[in-house]
Amino acid sequence: MQQYFPLLLVVLTNLLPAAIWAWFYTSRDPSKEPRVLLLFAFVVGGLMTLPVMLINSLAGTFGAGIFPWKLAAMVIPVLGAALVEELVKHTGVLFVMRQDRLAHDEVLDGIIYAVIVALGFAFVENIVYIWLSLWNAGTLTFDVVSVFILRSLLSMFAHTVFSGFFGYYYALGYIEPQLRREAHDRQALTLRSAMKGTRISALSFAATAKVLRGGHDHFVEMKKSTSFQLVLEGMWLAAILHMLYNLFLTWPPFGLSPFVVVTPYLGVLGGLLVWVIIRVRKPRV
Repeated sequence: MQQYFPLLLVVLTNLLPAAIWAWFYTSRDPSKEPRVLLLFAFVVGGLMTLPVMLINSLAGTFGAGIFPWKLAAMVIPVLGAALVEELVKHTGVLFVMRQDRLAHDEVLDGIIYAVIVALGFAFVENIVYIWLSLWNAGTLTFDVVSVFILRSLLSMFAHTVFSGFFGYYYALGYIEPQLRREAHDRQALTLRSAMKGTRISALSFAATAKVLRGGHDHFVEMKKSTSFQLVLEGMWLAAILHMLYNLFLTWPPFGLSPFVVVTPYLGVLGGLLVWVIIRVRKPRV
């Protein structure tokens, strides 16, 4: 039992920041999401680390033989890893968001579930990185503490920010049109109720409803053509932000410490995401 204590400590110390960030984001949601669905999203995010680790391992093996060492050191961790992680992680987000059990009632849902998936992903990824660092060092060293700070504090928050922006784009593409359709249906129902008891013929009502439905269907078809495009844009935005984060960690400008560079970078991005959350959330009733 004693030999598993360091691993247990790594798990618990990573669970704490994950819980804090989960509370931070979900507390901004006026209509709370079911905890079982949030837990489901967290588990899916954790599982997404498995294909990422496999792909990155294969890329590192074959990339080292294809590219010169310096080029491989840039392409693989800075560009390749960021792109792979965001693509796979947000595939998990899409899987979660397309579940029939989810009842999307606001754009903020896209951000919340994307963030929770990201927390699950970062939680498992951090455990692997920190445990390997501790295993290789054999004891608690300054390098191990640095890895812990980087992974548990900065990297976990970074993943939530990247995925938060993706979730926003997903919501613009799929959740917002759904909400508009529900609003159209409510308007049609209100119109039908208003017509009851009048002398307007059923034929006139049917024609009116057809016009309303036709205009709405045309709007939906137009929106469908841009929904997937918005998801791709969100995916690329998350990947680019992640690439810049990795770039600042690997080659910080002006000889500065990586922490000095990435901390304000994440601060600005986090502030923008909070502004988006405040802008899209529904008021409490």
